[in-house]
Amino acid sequence: MTATEVSRTRVNGEHVRDLSTNWAPASNYTWGETETVSATISADVGVTASGAAGQLGVTGSTSRAFSVQTEIPANSDTSSKLALKADYHKIYTRFDRKAQGITVSTEYGYVYAPIEGTPEIYVRYK
Repeated sequence: MTATEVSRTRVNGEHVRDLSTNWAPASNYTWGETETVSATISADVGVTASGAAGQLGVTGSTSRAFSVQTEIPANSDTSSKLALKADYHKIYTRFDRKAQGITVSTEYGYVYAPIEGTPEIYVRYK
């Protein structure tokens, strides 16, 4: 199957999904993120890195997790949820299904491609 872009539209700040399950009054939300930082030994002398690590008595890789939590204020007078919104490209696409190089069917549909770095957490009210 081959895909061909027909048209593209940028959608800004659109609701993507809810992060909390139930509607409830809340004065704030706490959101946490964990970032894992890792380092791996590498070698450029014709041996594998893991083999070199074993021969040199060092660890082949290491990682450490760091966590950050943020408080997001909310209006407790109304029910809300924590939610995610983002900018993305809505791409109208033609899909050609081929057999032995010959197109046997064509379908059209949308592909949604997030724009890197644009997701945002926000409070959504009922």
